Amino acid sequence: NAIILIDRIRINLDVKGLSPQESIVEASLNRLRPILLTTITTIGGILPLYFGGNPTFQPMSVAIIFGLLFATLLVLGIVPLLYSVLFRVDFRDYPNSH
Repeated sequence: NAIILIDRIRINLDVKGLSPQESIVEASLNRLRPILLTTITTIGGILPLYFGGNPTFQPMSVAIIFGLLFATLLVLGIVPLLYSVLFRVDFRDYPNSH
């Protein structure tokens, strides 16, 4: 998900010609639904392992579910933030810049 998000930011910059601020915001909003849907469906597929009560699969399913939730938060929150910091994108005047 993070690779696709970063690639989408680069496409917005290079192909669509958006500003760096607009590229990050548009890519994040564009990828929000697919990332959330894949996370929810994967968690839904793992829930039967949790409710099955098997002493082996139950803790493993909890670890996978919380790992997916944490990774989703990282992709949606931290990746755009780190991209902004690493590429020195300034958001101080973003709403007024266009």
